[in-house]
Amino acid sequence: MKGELSRKILAISILCLLIGSFFTPSIKGADPLPPPDLKSPGKPEGKWDRISTLTPTFEWNAVPGATEYGLYISRYADPYKQYSKLVFNSQDYTDISLTGTSFDLPAGFLNPGISYRWNMNSFNGEEWGPTSDRLYFNTSIANGGVRGIDVSEWQGRIDWDELCRWEDDEGRHIEFAYVRATYGIYNLLATIEANSEGEILYHEDNDIFANGYEWWHVRFGDRTGWMAENYIEKLDNPADKEFVPGDKVKTVTSCNLRTLPGIIENGAIDSRLNENMDGIRAHNTGLSGTDRLLAGVYHFARPGLNDAVSEARHFVAVAGDYIKPGFLRPMLDLEEVGFDSAWVHLFIKTVEQLTGAEPLIYILPSWADDYLDDSVGVYDLWTTRPLYGPSPCPPNYFPEVAAQTSIRWDRWVIWQYGVTDEHSRNLPGVNVDNLPESYAVDLDVFNGDRAALEELLIAGYSPLDVYILVDLSGSFADDLPIFKVQAPNIISNLKATYPGARFGLGKFEDYPIWPFGDASSGDKAYERLIDLTFDTDAVLSCISGLFTRYGVDEPQSQLPALYQAATGAGQDLSGVGFPGASIPPGQQANFRDGATKLFVLWTDAPFHNPGDPGTIPYPGPSFDETVEAIKSLDP
Repeated sequence: MKGELSRKILAISILCLLIGSFFTPSIKGADPLPPPDLKSPGKPEGKWDRISTLTPTFEWNAVPGATEYGLYISRYADPYKQYSKLVFNSQDYTDISLTGTSFDLPAGFLNPGISYRWNMNSFNGEEWGPTSDRLYFNTSIANGGVRGIDVSEWQGRIDWDELCRWEDDEGRHIEFAYVRATYGIYNLLATIEANSEGEILYHEDNDIFANGYEWWHVRFGDRTGWMAENYIEKLDNPADKEFVPGDKVKTVTSCNLRTLPGIIENGAIDSRLNENMDGIRAHNTGLSGTDRLLAGVYHFARPGLNDAVSEARHFVAVAGDYIKPGFLRPMLDLEEVGFDSAWVHLFIKTVEQLTGAEPLIYILPSWADDYLDDSVGVYDLWTTRPLYGPSPCPPNYFPEVAAQTSIRWDRWVIWQYGVTDEHSRNLPGVNVDNLPESYAVDLDVFNGDRAALEELLIAGYSPLDVYILVDLSGSFADDLPIFKVQAPNIISNLKATYPGARFGLGKFEDYPIWPFGDASSGDKAYERLIDLTFDTDAVLSCISGLFTRYGVDEPQSQLPALYQAATGAGQDLSGVGFPGASIPPGQQANFRDGATKLFVLWTDAPFHNPGDPGTIPYPGPSFDETVEAIKSLDP
């Protein structure tokens, strides 16, 4: 009876559990909440909104049940590639909790003249819901930006006074100009073997003189071009140099056929460079403030034809007078295929090394995507209107993709926006009579105000020249290994701080006159080992091969070494019976004009004074004479 009752109780309990399972609701988390409706700033896609602040207030409608909201702001780029870069995520900051319906964005997240999009989602206390649709907005540039122009020989003769009186639709006049200085070109067409037969062709420039030669338009096989007459002769009369079209000729040696008369290896010069820069200088006479036109120069690159170093050196050789303090930083114009990031880096570093000024990069955003990588983002960007945007762009139009690429830059410095069709043919002071009807003169806007633009001016740059003098007398033997370790670090650190620095190296033991030094050991009072150079590898290689000699007594020839390095005067000791102790002239450190000149003296011993006793009185200069010689480097 008792066992049967237990079984009944157990059965009833199971039944109750089964019945309860039908009527008890299941326990689960709340459903994700919908995103909030966005209010401002911005408009739906395709309807861009421009805001005048970099610290806007973001507003949205509340979502019932939401305990927090997430805010996500992205820099928007190429609409075809649908790329964006997240610049703000509220969930990344523990001190930010969006519980209301508005948020004041702190400074530092947005940049001027850039396009952004933003969206949000809601948090129900357990999980985040889906994100909302986006709103889009552009940030304005400071005070509407500063207007400028870039020109080349294509614009012909420019009346800068008249041009600078012109105002755009917003009443702004031109405050800066960039002038093309050089463009890359390499006119070697082919190398023609000796004794190859060809023909003189008609050309109005035949017999033109360039680079020390008379040039003729010729055909060799299926190639036509220009050849210097020194390398060709008539088949029927080699001595006759009076060529006429139709003459049959042959090459007297292997020589080059060129696309243009003359030898152009690294680049060409814009024919109106100096005329334009002189015109700007004349315009600025007596002017100040915003009436004064700021000017800089640029190089149109041809990376597919030349190496970067050659083009950079040619640019500086031609336009170096305009890449100095008081001028705007130079610009590298990238519009021809064949470039990559390595080419760009090498060109910019070479110009910076030679002038101390880092060029800006001018490039179409889509080309930056196609040819460059993230590493070029360290350089300032000068962009142009996109191929898929309005062309030409009105002055107040900043396209949503201007200056933005799928990688690289978070801001642009200058934007070439062109002008309206009406202005393109009627810009005062600019001659466009010889240009195609569709041509638009290039107008530019700087992304900031005048004060910010003036920060692009090259400052009072003083390149650094460092000449190291090292003691190689016998007593320095235990210090030389330390020098070989420390000197490369010093050179590396100085080069990193001063990209245009040059280094040179000299050494001394002492005069090979007893007891100052020993002739049989090869002692010298001074010798320049390597003159000042950008080639730090050559300097470091020279340092690694140093070894000590003798330098008999304790004091050494520091003063003669410094004096000779400063003056290169040389010293003839044959008159006192020691011609082998003479110091050849011309061993000075060739410091650059305007450079900061630094001597680094590495020694472990005191210096000799003139008249110290020996076989002859010590023949070196005094301390005061040495100081004066060094000071005279910068009188």
